[in-house]
Amino acid sequence: MNEGSVHDSPELQILVNQSIEVAGIHLRRLGHSHDSATAFASAHDAVHAMFRIEMDEVFRADALLADAFRHEPKGVYLAWRAYARTFVFGEAPGIDGPAVMEEAEALARHAFELDPHNATVLALISYVHSFLCRRYEAGHELAEQSLKYNPSHPLGHAFLGRAKSYLGRHDEGYRLARKGLDRSGQAPYLYTLHFLSGVTALQSGKLREAAAAAEIAIAMAPNYRAPRRYLVPLYLKLGERDKARSALEKLRELEPRFSLDAMRQSAYPSTAIREAGLLVFSDRDL
Repeated sequence: MNEGSVHDSPELQILVNQSIEVAGIHLRRLGHSHDSATAFASAHDAVHAMFRIEMDEVFRADALLADAFRHEPKGVYLAWRAYARTFVFGEAPGIDGPAVMEEAEALARHAFELDPHNATVLALISYVHSFLCRRYEAGHELAEQSLKYNPSHPLGHAFLGRAKSYLGRHDEGYRLARKGLDRSGQAPYLYTLHFLSGVTALQSGKLREAAAAAEIAIAMAPNYRAPRRYLVPLYLKLGERDKARSALEKLRELEPRFSLDAMRQSAYPSTAIREAGLLVFSDRDL
């Protein structure tokens, strides 16, 4: 019998993650101060608000997390604030990118100083380093540390996978991103893990799977721009011009100035699209 087969079961890992979360909620509530309970409630609401993807909700989540930290100065609240800025950077082109990165980096650094052994803190700031700061080796190391402290953490697996993909280890990155997705259950961030699974599939040459993952992410979060962006050139690559045009029209309802030509700009959040060779297409191909 393979002793690892039970421990590696995605269904079991989801159950374990959910059990730990529920137990943690109850343990934190027992005998804790009013400030602690208030902080936890604010943070819980913030995480759910953040993943509604609307910018107003992301900013509201940031304010709630700041309030949580005032009541209880824990690193995880700062880590979520740092992660929230990945949405601001990726979903709102035209914002002051360097300022957003500077804020995220400062929050991530403080979160790590407060709680360097927390798997969630390490996973979240891993993605900040990889996606925002483009420090891929640092992102890789932080995600590995996250899994050291919690080997079944879905975000740890997903963000380690993305870091490996950034570093050119595409097949390994894809496998880890899928592993994170398989262990995520019904977490509020589920659609973002479908997106990361699609990005890593794209970079490992699994084009049909990349398209399917993007379509699932969009079905779950219709206002999520990131998967819509890579679907436009991906459909062209697959020879599905009508789908590409339709995807472009829907994306422009959310981002009126979007164009394939704009994605060639280095400041645009399109690293995976660029590296996958999809920016050979332009608006003239639609």
